[in-house]
Amino acid sequence: MLEFLYALVYLVVCIILIFLILIQSSKGSGLQGAFGAGGGSADSFMGAASSATVVVKAAIGFSIAFLLLTISYSFMPHEKKIDSVMNETAAGLMSIDEAQTQDAAAPAGGTEGAGAENSGS
Repeated sequence: MLEFLYALVYLVVCIILIFLILIQSSKGSGLQGAFGAGGGSADSFMGAASSATVVVKAAIGFSIAFLLLTISYSFMPHEKKIDSVMNETAAGLMSIDEAQTQDAAAPAGGTEGAGAENSGS
């Protein structure tokens, strides 16, 4: 139940973060505008400082929440123990090896027939 609640909160944070990022206005012409090469934009990275709007502050807050939820999820104890695919593959290979060992240990199927052929010649 706790994992379901955690996943629900994580999903809501992700959806809100996507929404907040998409509604922000562009602040220049990509990387060119960020370094002042896009026509001398006043909102450039190296240019004048601009005040952060409510949308930007909310996006920063939800980004931090997303980061913390992601990191904390890796430390949460999980109820179900999931075996590795490699363990299943190794178990399958062991059963194949056992079958091959049994086939090699069994006597060859033609020993009686071989004796009959020798006596008839």
